[in-house]
Amino acid sequence: MSTVGRNLLACVVACSILALAGCRDSGLPDRNLPLDQAEQRALPYSLHEPAPAGGIRYDGAEWVVAGRPMQISASLLVPVEVEGGEAWALATDAPPRDRLYVNSGDAWTPLARALSTTTH
Repeated sequence: MSTVGRNLLACVVACSILALAGCRDSGLPDRNLPLDQAEQRALPYSLHEPAPAGGIRYDGAEWVVAGRPMQISASLLVPVEVEGGEAWALATDAPPRDRLYVNSGDAWTPLARALSTTTH
């Protein structure tokens, strides 16, 4: 076997050992829960942000919070006619819009079309 072949074999063996060593479940002392308890445990945070008061409807759909408030220059936004409140969209985003924004004081909270859970 050539030197290159031996070096390649040694590299493959070393990578295999490192990969298998990484699979060992070392866990976190006093922090791990048994699987059955972990599956039933309530999350310490909300997965979904509540919709703005009363909900926002636009283009035949309900829109929900889709991210954290962000800084956007008001000059980049245009008002959009919605049901249930006030919303804005980026001036460059022509209808049908894929993102709306609501004023959150000193920032803008993005909204996205809610996914429908009903089947037709």
